[in-house]
Amino acid sequence: MWIICVILTVCDVFPSDSSVYGYAARTDLKTENLKNSPWISFPYPAYQMTWETALGQTGRYNGMYFFAGV
Repeated sequence: MWIICVILTVCDVFPSDSSVYGYAARTDLKTENLKNSPWISFPYPAYQMTWETALGQTGRYNGMYFFAGV
């Protein structure tokens, strides 16, 4: 559905006036947000920590054990 809105925006089917119905369907309304956003980000290591339950650890180790054929 989004690609249809892109095509209609490029062909100027949607109005450029913000008071007219159909203006909100334009795909070029918030291009400034894309231009100003950081494309490469380095998250803090604390945000990458995942907590795993004992059941999850047991399942993972059993899977490795049986996959290795030991």
